[in-house]
Amino acid sequence: MSEYMKHMMEIEAVKKEADKLMMDKIVYYEKEIDLVREEAQVTQLQLEKKLQQKDDRIKELEQINKEHQDLNGKLQDEIKSIEQGTVNNFRRKGVL
Repeated sequence: MSEYMKHMMEIEAVKKEADKLMMDKIVYYEKEIDLVREEAQVTQLQLEKKLQQKDDRIKELEQINKEHQDLNGKLQDEIKSIEQGTVNNFRRKGVL
């Protein structure tokens, strides 16, 4: 075999080794990217769950607020009725 052929075979061997190393790097970084994507998805799901919990809590508090407003309105009506009854009672007795 001529020196030229040996030299060409060595160059081809080096190219193959370089290609293999490059492919190994590509595979490694693809795996890293997949891991980062998976972590991002997990984080996103956790954030979505927290947001949903907060939305649910807000709805719950809004419902409680509405119930309290309704109850306060009824209590005010009842107080007015009691006050009016007391005034009418005092008028009948001649106090007012």
